[in-house]
Amino acid sequence: VDEIVIGIDDSSTDESENIARRYTDKVYLFRWENDFSKARNQMIARCSCGWVIQVDGHEILRENCRDKFRRVLELLPADVEAVGFKLKMQEQDHNSSGLQLRMFKNNGNIRYKHKAHNIIDCDSSKTVAFTDIVFDHVRTENNRQSRSKQRNKMVPQRMREALKNNPADTKALNYLGIHAHDRKEYRK
Repeated sequence: VDEIVIGIDDSSTDESENIARRYTDKVYLFRWENDFSKARNQMIARCSCGWVIQVDGHEILRENCRDKFRRVLELLPADVEAVGFKLKMQEQDHNSSGLQLRMFKNNGNIRYKHKAHNIIDCDSSKTVAFTDIVFDHVRTENNRQSRSKQRNKMVPQRMREALKNNPADTKALNYLGIHAHDRKEYRK
């Protein structure tokens, strides 16, 4: 790792900033505006290396994947613009595991999009690669409960906003349906 850039939103009430400063002097506080893409894009703009990997504070690279992760850039074909990893969710999160693009060339062309359930927005004509490297999504019970409350408010609100802009937005319809189903709100 050549550079660590850590963003901490102004709603953080724990020791995140002090912990982050143990690992890097590139710790940036930002105003939380209910927009995950905006927050992540602000941190990407502060990165100076050739590649960026985005990892949340509660995601941990599996021990048995560390050697492979160290070599991933050496093994990639030159035309690859972005790399996906396996993200393994905890059962208690009631969320699905899957592949996610999390590492990409820092060429100014790749950014996150969508306020919630954000994804990397990259040129579909470019090459992406997927690996079997696994990051575990780990939350404490207290953090899980807090995050659940936040999501229960934020997800329906953001997806309804997206549907106002585009009533045929299948991503927003999908997430609203999943959200309602998980809460057994079938009539919604």
